[in-house]
Amino acid sequence: MKFQLCASNALNKYLKADLPRLPHEPGKQAGVNTLISDSNCFNWQLQLIDNSNIINFSDFKKSKE
Repeated sequence: MKFQLCASNALNKYLKADLPRLPHEPGKQAGVNTLISDSNCFNWQLQLIDNSNIINFSDFKKSKE
């Protein structure tokens, strides 16, 4: 079985990696692919999520005291 990891553009930039893009059909947007797992190939997409705007409630409570 083939195991394929796919990284989002944001993760690729964060890692400062120069990973190759998956091939795409002519006329379709590059980087927008449907990943399908089957008995021969297992696909997993890795994302980078920016949580910098999440409020840490313990810090909020301390600032109110």
